[in-house]
Amino acid sequence: MPADIFEPQINELSKRFRVIALDRRSQGNSQKASEGNTLERHVQDIKELLEHLKLQNVVLLGWSNGVPDVLMFVEQIGTTNLRGMVLVDGFLNVSDPQMQKAMNNMLKAFQADRPKFTDGFVRSMYASKQSENTFYTSRKNR
Repeated sequence: MPADIFEPQINELSKRFRVIALDRRSQGNSQKASEGNTLERHVQDIKELLEHLKLQNVVLLGWSNGVPDVLMFVEQIGTTNLRGMVLVDGFLNVSDPQMQKAMNNMLKAFQADRPKFTDGFVRSMYASKQSENTFYTSRKNR
C-alpha cells in the first residue's frame, strides 16, 4: 500500500514533527523496480534515505509488510539513530528463515504480476465483498 494511506495521520503529526513517508520499492509512488524487492534491500533503502537526509533520533513506523522492514533494520543496522519504532499489524519473527522465504516469495509474486497480486491482496483484507469503488486506489497505481 502507498504511504499516502496515512495522510490523515501524516497531516496531524506534521504539525509537531518532521514526517517523511516512504513508499517502499515498487509500491505507491516509488519506482517499480524489476529487482531488489527483498527485505535486505528495503533495509538498505531506509538506511540510505536516513543518511541522505542526515536524519538522527528517528522513529520508524512499519505497517503490515513494513513491520519486517523495520525489524530487519534494527537487526542489521542497529538502533544508534533511532528514537523508537512503531509496529502496526505485521509479522514479528522475520529472523526465521521460513518467514524470510515466505516474504521474499510474496514480493516475487508482487513483482511478477503487480496488478493481479495487488488486487487479490487488497480484496483479501475485507471479510465481506466490497464495491469496485473501494479498490479505486489499487487500480490507479497500476
